[in-house]
Amino acid sequence: MREKNVRALSAIGVLVLAGTTVLAGGNGGDPGSITDGDSSYTFLGFDSNGQANWQPGGGDVSGNQLFQSWWWYRADDQNSETAFGQGFPDNTVYSGDTATFSGNENDAPDPIGLVWDMTWTVSTGILPALNSTISVTNTTNDPIVLNIFHYGDIDLNGSGSDTATVNDNGDVIVVSDSGTPGATIQYAGDNPDAFQVDVQDDLLELLNDDEITNLTNVNNVTVPADFTAGFQWIDVVLLPGESEEFSIGFVIVPAPGATAILGLAGLGAFRRRR
Repeated sequence: MREKNVRALSAIGVLVLAGTTVLAGGNGGDPGSITDGDSSYTFLGFDSNGQANWQPGGGDVSGNQLFQSWWWYRADDQNSETAFGQGFPDNTVYSGDTATFSGNENDAPDPIGLVWDMTWTVSTGILPALNSTISVTNTTNDPIVLNIFHYGDIDLNGSGSDTATVNDNGDVIVVSDSGTPGATIQYAGDNPDAFQVDVQDDLLELLNDDEITNLTNVNNVTVPADFTAGFQWIDVVLLPGESEEFSIGFVIVPAPGATAILGLAGLGAFRRRR
């Protein structure tokens, strides 16, 4: 079995929980919102595109910063990727600043013995952040080898004309926009094995087609564009009954401290096996 390091996500701000009153809930992927102060994240409707709206509130940026975001998987005996729940969770609960979803993949087009729980948390403040973790459990009597993917369509300041740089470790993608000098959105994965930056829709189409996709560790966008990005965790072995967590986060860093957050481990969002 391949060993995985466990470490804090490097580009996430500290979160403050905002109560536990259930705002909405139900079965089959009910749309809804989570809020913290003047920041909000809205799930506009569930499909394999992850339609969303992140309004961080105040600061140097305004408008929707994240138009699409979701998780995908592929088992080693499957020939394409599948959105968890095919984009439709079985259960949805919205409580203050946190959304909790759950589902299973026994009803997928290519059924597999996996159950999962997904959380999304939004925070406001000097460094507005959005974080997501998915915990995946093998319910079968045999090991399952998985590839896990996260995808995001990021638009700093809602412009759709951004540039991206990737750090040396390939786990932080920094998004900038000439219309918002100095401010960035930093998209981080917790110890991913691969990343990819691509023009709008290209990466999403790869994840939703009928072929195997592996991310390339390449930034394919070298000029301002409406681009998308993603992370991949490769060949993760889940033994029978075993669970593993995968985490990502987005944080808005205002000018002039565009790189200050890269050295922080503010949120204890860890990927772990139990």
